[in-house]
Amino acid sequence: MLCQNCSSGNPDGQAFCGKCGHRLIAEAIGSLSERLARIEQQLAASQNKVSQQNLELETAANAMDRVKKWTTLFLYFAGIPVAIGALVLALMFGKGTFDLHSIAVNAKTSVNGVLEQARTEALNAESTARGALDTSKQVDANIKATQQAVSGLKNQVDARSADVQNLSAQLDTSRRQLDALATKVTAQEAQFAHMTEQVKAVQTAKGVEDIQTIYPIFGKRIARSATRGYVNPKEKPPGTLYVALDLFLRHTPTVSDVKAGDAVAALRDHKFTVMVGPVYMEARTANSSQNVGMDLDDSSCSSWVKPAAQPPCILYFRASLKDSAIEVRNLVKVAQDIPNDRIFYLDPAKLDTDQQELLNLSAIDFLVVLGQ
Repeated sequence: MLCQNCSSGNPDGQAFCGKCGHRLIAEAIGSLSERLARIEQQLAASQNKVSQQNLELETAANAMDRVKKWTTLFLYFAGIPVAIGALVLALMFGKGTFDLHSIAVNAKTSVNGVLEQARTEALNAESTARGALDTSKQVDANIKATQQAVSGLKNQVDARSADVQNLSAQLDTSRRQLDALATKVTAQEAQFAHMTEQVKAVQTAKGVEDIQTIYPIFGKRIARSATRGYVNPKEKPPGTLYVALDLFLRHTPTVSDVKAGDAVAALRDHKFTVMVGPVYMEARTANSSQNVGMDLDDSSCSSWVKPAAQPPCILYFRASLKDSAIEVRNLVKVAQDIPNDRIFYLDPAKLDTDQQELLNLSAIDFLVVLGQ
């Protein structure tokens, strides 16, 4: 961290520059206000202390003034007895022994020296006391000025702190308003996106309808019987067995129509549901339809059985229906006899996808192909 004052390098997080003492990290307004309050308290304590010192210095100066006056008077009056004493001695012992003029001069000189020294010391003491008093008063004035400046600065900091708090409250209000606006915009965007998807869905549905009209292979897949129409496996009663009976016919029929009718009647008498003719899978829309996938028809003996077989044949699609397949063979014998080796069980799991789909949609249990 570089000091902005002296450009010296300092460790990160250090509060003050190690070289010049300049603050490196900005001080928060709250802590600055607290620190100014402490300084203001310290200045008030110093003001009280300086005021006490001023009182003491003023008392000392007054005392020194009085001492000077008392000293002068004391020395003055002390000098008088000394002079009188010298005069008395002169009178007692005669002028020869004591020169009165010399004694007086010496006494005056002595008294004047003492007085001058006392006066000088008193003046020095008074000057010292006055100088200390002036210095103390100057310090007191400086402290008062500093205290006023600190108080003014603290008031400014407190005012700025209040401004910052108001600004913070305004920012919080603005932030909440922005959040509410953002939420509203997000909701509107979601609503617009939903409406866009709805429009797109409608357009897509119209396009799908157009496609299915021309290409019904994209429509719903159903099973149809030539005689029963649409086959719904959900409508098949429990225990009912569906038999599709188809005739393999060419130029010369090998099976009589009357005999074939007798076979259908025999199956129905034994509670089999018979669908005459091919069963096929159809893709259908509301406007058109189209054959798709595999059929159960007169060619199924060769197209469904591997290796291919020839009509007549019987195909069944559940292993549990083996006995029922023999029963079907016996009932259609009135039209044509089907050898045992032409009865085939086809496991749906081994059939291709189209064949499985046709069986699921038609619910056919047996296919009987007569002819050839």
